[in-house]
Amino acid sequence: AELRGKPVLINFWATWCDPCRREMPALQATAEQFDGQALILGIDQGEGEQTVAPFVEQYGVTFPILLDQDFTVGNLYNIRGMPTTFFVDGDGTIRHVWAGEMNRVTLAEGIGLIR
Repeated sequence: AELRGKPVLINFWATWCDPCRREMPALQATAEQFDGQALILGIDQGEGEQTVAPFVEQYGVTFPILLDQDFTVGNLYNIRGMPTTFFVDGDGTIRHVWAGEMNRVTLAEGIGLIR
């Protein structure tokens, strides 16, 4: 509810996922590019702070990273593979879902659908 009115990109990922690792720099660059226009949230699947924190530091991630250690949120979103990204408009409607690795172009196109 606190995000109502703001477009949100929700990215489900894990540190052990090679495509997730490859797309993380593009997510960070996109977060910087669209700062104030759209919020990027990363939701790590099944890992704890001791695993995720060094990864976040190594990749210079500044957007919010949430931990879904027991897969509760991932199950609600029916996540079957990672990375999976949801593009949610300001009304809270999922406008697009992308399964697999994204780059800066595909991320910007997805954000264009929700702004």
